[in-house]
Amino acid sequence: MTKTTMIAARALAVLALATPAYAQSACRISDITIKQNDWRIDSDGDVRLVGEIINNCSQAVGVELEHVARDADGKVVAHTTHWPASIRNIDGNGGSQAVGYHIVIPPGMTVKTVTSRVISVTQWKPR
Repeated sequence: MTKTTMIAARALAVLALATPAYAQSACRISDITIKQNDWRIDSDGDVRLVGEIINNCSQAVGVELEHVARDADGKVVAHTTHWPASIRNIDGNGGSQAVGYHIVIPPGMTVKTVTSRVISVTQWKPR
């Protein structure tokens, strides 16, 4: 193998690693509905969130959610984001995904409200 061939092979390997495992989707955030978003405070003072999201787009997509816990004065106590289906797509045309999440609340803080919203959609490539 020549030096030029080795450099080209390494460049291709680096490019392959840099290629994302997702593609831009024709679906929009507005295509995703949060059907259920229930929460409770557990015995440790943390938030346990349970719900369901619906993909109303025609394509299967991954969905990223944001959860914000606030105190009685409206101040943010905790904030987190996650992908409920991990790196799997949620089926389109009404496909659904259960959501279960644990939000750690700092000691001494109390939670009055928890809001959730869709912040991005991505179409994961099959592996």
